Amino acid sequence: MLGDRILASAALGPQVACEQVMARVSAVVARSRRCTAHLAFTGDKRFHFSPSGAAFLMYQVEGRSWVVMGDPVGDPADFPELVRSFVGEIDRHGGRPVFYNVLPDHADLYRACGLTLAKLGEEAVVPLEGFTLAGKSKVNLRNCRNKSQRLGLSVDFVAPEDVAPLLPALREVSDAWLTHRNGKEKRFSLGAFDEDYVSRFPLVVVRQEGRIIAFATLWVGGDGHEVQVDLMRRLPDGPRTVMTYLFVECILWAGENGFTSFNLGMAPLSGLRTGTGPSLWNRLGHLLWTHGEQFYNFQGLRTFKQGFSPEWRTCYVAAPGELALPNAMVDVATLVGGGIRGVVHS
Repeated sequence: MLGDRILASAALGPQVACEQVMARVSAVVARSRRCTAHLAFTGDKRFHFSPSGAAFLMYQVEGRSWVVMGDPVGDPADFPELVRSFVGEIDRHGGRPVFYNVLPDHADLYRACGLTLAKLGEEAVVPLEGFTLAGKSKVNLRNCRNKSQRLGLSVDFVAPEDVAPLLPALREVSDAWLTHRNGKEKRFSLGAFDEDYVSRFPLVVVRQEGRIIAFATLWVGGDGHEVQVDLMRRLPDGPRTVMTYLFVECILWAGENGFTSFNLGMAPLSGLRTGTGPSLWNRLGHLLWTHGEQFYNFQGLRTFKQGFSPEWRTCYVAAPGELALPNAMVDVATLVGGGIRGVVHS
């Protein structure tokens, strides 16, 4: 029954899925192509399954918004009914459906439910076949790698079963990073430092003179094609090259281990002026892109990712009309933490 597939109504507060539900989630994620399916394990999601159990939506309720994180996960054959039934249930509760950070692949599903797609940004994906640090376009990456190695930096890739002994050192790095930024953990749209969560994934650590100075968790797609960095932390007093060095080594490692693409994540608000979607949203986004640089470093983030010569994939937010977008994004910002700034840095 539909009621059995909705874990909670809009009237309820945050709910953590039970162990039985998470076992079903794990089985679906293990077959999912998209790395972001691993956001199902952050501990802050509810789940809506298809009748067969072969696909799900992960979501949370904030204000009137039922915010789905990403596209449906699992068997694409189940996606149309999954989205329709979910939007229908939201309508019966007087809520507002919001699909956050979705790709154009399933745009027709959202439009069929009366939702409007607005461009959120662009996702940078590095093709790994033939990737090399040789050539003029990669001179900055080569120089960064060489400088990092001269400074005594080294990198290790750690399997999930070997992460536990490193957790105290990782916690030290994470706490220092958060303190330096006067920030708190973001949620919902990316992983936070939780020992159980961090221990689920392969890990890349950067050391200097034996000390861990940076690390990142790695998501691996269920089909074995794509890798993506999730949680990233570094010591504030470490070399400035450390995160670029970490990314370079991750990309090289992924290519050597048979993966076909490396996902660098989204550059928020990138390309909104020429993108399709609501005109007001595009104008507001472009205004932030051009005049909000001193606060959010939007263009700097895109420039950093462009240095890896990626392909860019458009990401959208789907909501019921242009006028609903501002309120919907405020609700998303509350879920992620830190308001709008939290969203654009997620």
